[in-house]
Amino acid sequence: VASMFPFGISMMWWSTFLGSFFYGIFGRMQYNTNATQEVCAILYGAMAGKAAKSLADRPEQIPPTVVALIVVGTVVTGIGSMVFGKLGVGKLMLSFPTPVTNGFLGTIGFFLVKQALQITTGVPFRYFYPVSLSQTLAPRSLCPTICLFAMVMFMRRGPSLLGRLFPKSSL
Repeated sequence: VASMFPFGISMMWWSTFLGSFFYGIFGRMQYNTNATQEVCAILYGAMAGKAAKSLADRPEQIPPTVVALIVVGTVVTGIGSMVFGKLGVGKLMLSFPTPVTNGFLGTIGFFLVKQALQITTGVPFRYFYPVSLSQTLAPRSLCPTICLFAMVMFMRRGPSLLGRLFPKSSL
Protein backbone atom coordinates (compact mmCIF):
# COMPACT_ATOMS: atom_id res chain seq x y z
CA VAL A 1 0.00 0.00 0.00
CA ALA A 2 2.83 2.42 0.84
CA SER A 3 4.13 2.18 -2.73
CA MET A 4 0.67 3.20 -4.00
CA PHE A 5 0.56 6.50 -2.03
CA PRO A 6 2.34 8.61 -4.68
CA PHE A 7 -0.02 7.26 -7.36
CA GLY A 8 -3.07 7.87 -5.15
CA ILE A 9 -2.01 11.40 -4.29
CA SER A 10 -1.27 12.13 -7.98
CA MET A 11 -4.72 10.84 -8.92
CA MET A 12 -6.24 13.07 -6.24
CA TRP A 13 -4.47 16.14 -7.67
CA TRP A 14 -5.50 15.25 -11.24
CA SER A 15 -9.12 14.59 -10.30
CA THR A 16 -9.23 17.85 -8.39
CA PHE A 17 -7.67 19.70 -11.32
CA LEU A 18 -10.14 18.19 -13.76
CA GLY A 19 -13.04 18.95 -11.44
CA SER A 20 -11.89 22.55 -11.13
CA PHE A 21 -11.38 22.80 -14.88
CA PHE A 22 -14.89 21.46 -15.53
CA TYR A 23 -16.35 23.82 -12.95
CA GLY A 24 -14.39 26.76 -14.37
CA ILE A 25 -15.99 26.18 -17.76
CA PHE A 26 -19.53 25.22 -16.77
CA GLY A 27 -19.91 26.61 -13.23
CA ARG A 28 -22.32 29.43 -12.46
CA MET A 29 -20.68 30.85 -9.32
CA GLN A 30 -17.70 33.17 -9.14
CA TYR A 31 -15.50 30.92 -6.99
CA ASN A 32 -14.77 27.24 -6.71
CA THR A 33 -13.33 25.28 -3.84
CA ASN A 34 -12.44 21.63 -3.54
CA ALA A 35 -10.99 21.96 -0.06
CA THR A 36 -12.79 19.08 1.61
CA GLN A 37 -11.28 16.40 -0.56
CA GLU A 38 -7.74 17.76 -0.37
CA VAL A 39 -7.77 18.35 3.37
CA CYS A 40 -9.06 14.84 4.10
CA ALA A 41 -6.66 13.25 1.64
CA ILE A 42 -3.68 15.14 3.05
CA LEU A 43 -4.58 14.37 6.66
CA TYR A 44 -5.32 10.71 5.93
CA GLY A 45 -2.12 10.52 3.86
CA ALA A 46 -0.14 11.89 6.80
CA MET A 47 -1.78 9.39 9.18
CA ALA A 48 -1.17 6.54 6.73
CA GLY A 49 2.47 7.56 6.37
CA LYS A 50 2.97 7.48 10.12
CA ALA A 51 1.21 4.12 10.35
CA ALA A 52 3.42 2.73 7.55
CA LYS A 53 6.55 3.94 9.37
CA SER A 54 5.54 2.45 12.69
CA LEU A 55 4.56 -0.87 11.06
CA ALA A 56 7.59 -1.12 8.74
CA ASP A 57 8.67 -4.36 10.39
CA ARG A 58 5.17 -5.86 9.81
CA PRO A 59 4.19 -4.75 6.28
CA GLU A 60 1.20 -7.09 6.09
CA GLN A 61 -0.49 -5.03 8.83
CA ILE A 62 -0.15 -1.68 7.01
CA PRO A 63 -3.21 -1.96 4.65
CA PRO A 64 -5.75 -2.98 7.31
CA THR A 65 -4.37 -0.39 9.73
CA VAL A 66 -4.68 2.40 7.14
CA VAL A 67 -8.24 1.35 6.25
CA ALA A 68 -9.14 1.21 9.95
CA LEU A 69 -7.66 4.69 10.51
CA ILE A 70 -9.72 6.12 7.65
CA VAL A 71 -12.94 4.40 8.74
CA VAL A 72 -12.57 5.31 12.42
CA GLY A 73 -11.52 8.88 11.59
CA THR A 74 -14.52 9.36 9.31
CA VAL A 75 -17.02 7.87 11.77
CA VAL A 76 -15.67 9.82 14.76
CA THR A 77 -15.65 13.05 12.75
CA GLY A 78 -19.25 12.48 11.64
CA ILE A 79 -20.49 11.63 15.13
CA GLY A 80 -18.60 14.56 16.64
CA SER A 81 -20.03 16.97 14.05
CA MET A 82 -23.59 15.81 14.75
CA VAL A 83 -23.20 15.94 18.54
CA PHE A 84 -21.54 19.37 18.50
CA GLY A 85 -24.20 20.65 16.11
CA LYS A 86 -27.05 19.39 18.32
CA LEU A 87 -25.42 20.92 21.41
CA GLY A 88 -25.00 24.27 19.66
CA VAL A 89 -21.27 24.33 20.29
CA GLY A 90 -20.77 26.44 17.15
CA LYS A 91 -22.11 29.47 19.05
CA LEU A 92 -19.07 29.27 21.34
CA MET A 93 -16.85 30.18 18.39
CA LEU A 94 -18.20 33.72 18.65
CA SER A 95 -16.57 34.07 22.08
CA PHE A 96 -13.04 33.44 20.75
CA PRO A 97 -11.05 36.62 20.05
CA THR A 98 -10.36 37.20 16.36
CA PRO A 99 -6.53 36.96 16.74
CA VAL A 100 -6.90 33.53 18.36
CA THR A 101 -9.15 32.28 15.56
CA ASN A 102 -6.87 33.76 12.89
CA GLY A 103 -3.80 32.18 14.49
CA PHE A 104 -5.52 28.81 14.68
CA LEU A 105 -6.61 28.97 11.03
CA GLY A 106 -3.14 30.16 10.00
CA THR A 107 -1.54 27.20 11.78
CA ILE A 108 -3.92 24.79 10.05
CA GLY A 109 -3.08 26.42 6.72
CA PHE A 110 0.65 26.14 7.42
CA PHE A 111 0.30 22.45 8.30
CA LEU A 112 -1.80 21.72 5.21
CA VAL A 113 0.57 23.50 2.82
CA LYS A 114 3.56 21.70 4.34
CA GLN A 115 1.82 18.32 4.15
CA ALA A 116 0.64 18.97 0.59
CA LEU A 117 4.17 19.80 -0.53
CA GLN A 118 5.65 16.87 1.37
CA ILE A 119 3.16 14.39 -0.07
CA THR A 120 3.32 15.85 -3.58
CA THR A 121 7.11 15.84 -3.77
CA GLY A 122 7.57 12.60 -1.83
CA VAL A 123 10.44 14.23 0.06
CA PRO A 124 10.41 14.41 3.87
CA PHE A 125 10.41 17.90 5.37
CA ARG A 126 12.14 19.22 8.46
CA TYR A 127 10.11 22.09 9.83
CA PHE A 128 9.00 23.81 6.60
CA TYR A 129 11.94 22.89 4.38
CA PRO A 130 12.58 19.72 2.35
CA VAL A 131 15.40 17.55 3.67
CA SER A 132 16.89 17.13 0.19
CA LEU A 133 16.74 19.95 -2.36
CA SER A 134 18.06 17.69 -5.13
CA GLN A 135 15.23 15.18 -4.56
CA THR A 136 12.70 18.02 -4.45
CA LEU A 137 13.91 19.38 -7.81
CA ALA A 138 13.98 15.95 -9.48
CA PRO A 139 11.39 15.58 -12.29
CA ARG A 140 9.47 12.90 -10.34
CA SER A 141 8.92 15.41 -7.51
CA LEU A 142 8.77 18.61 -9.50
CA CYS A 143 6.09 17.60 -12.04
CA PRO A 144 3.34 16.85 -9.48
CA THR A 145 4.26 20.05 -7.62
CA ILE A 146 3.88 22.09 -10.82
CA CYS A 147 0.47 20.43 -11.38
CA LEU A 148 -0.51 21.35 -7.82
CA PHE A 149 0.37 25.01 -8.30
CA ALA A 150 -1.25 25.05 -11.77
CA MET A 151 -4.46 23.75 -10.18
CA VAL A 152 -4.39 26.49 -7.53
CA MET A 153 -3.73 29.17 -10.14
CA PHE A 154 -6.53 27.84 -12.34
CA MET A 155 -8.95 27.93 -9.42
CA ARG A 156 -7.94 31.53 -8.63
CA ARG A 157 -7.69 32.92 -12.17
CA GLY A 158 -9.73 30.51 -14.28
CA PRO A 159 -13.23 31.97 -13.85
CA SER A 160 -12.17 35.56 -14.62
CA LEU A 161 -10.05 34.42 -17.58
CA LEU A 162 -12.92 32.39 -19.00
CA GLY A 163 -15.24 35.35 -18.44
CA ARG A 164 -12.96 37.52 -20.58
CA LEU A 165 -12.58 34.82 -23.24
CA PHE A 166 -16.34 34.19 -23.42
CA PRO A 167 -18.00 37.50 -22.48
CA LYS A 168 -21.46 36.47 -23.70
CA SER A 169 -21.65 33.46 -21.39
CA SER A 170 -23.55 33.79 -18.12
CA LEU A 171 -20.80 32.97 -15.61
